[in-house]
Amino acid sequence: MVRISRTTSWDKQSHYLVMRWQEQKQALKNVNVTINKLTDRMIDTTSTAAIKAYEMKLEKLESQKALIAENLANKPDRSKDFDTRFRTALNFLANPWILRVFEPRKRPARSRL
Repeated sequence: MVRISRTTSWDKQSHYLVMRWQEQKQALKNVNVTINKLTDRMIDTTSTAAIKAYEMKLEKLESQKALIAENLANKPDRSKDFDTRFRTALNFLANPWILRVFEPRKRPARSRL
């Protein structure tokens, strides 16, 4: 029963991350569309005040775009299932020396100690 609740929780978290990533992709598309529209408006206008306002909006949108792109680039690795990760953690807690000796190439595991 505990295992079922943990895997259910794991699946919910994994589903949430996938949905969040898809929302970020959609937000990036929306920002790109808005940037294109503002650029077209800026090209069509002749007023210097309007051009400055459009430039300020474009700068804000570009910073949003960079932030969203960074969030998309930092997508967590969900290639392993819950059982694999849970067993690795329990094996490490049972005997950390074995994992350190037999897996010397995995630096992140060593640095977490």
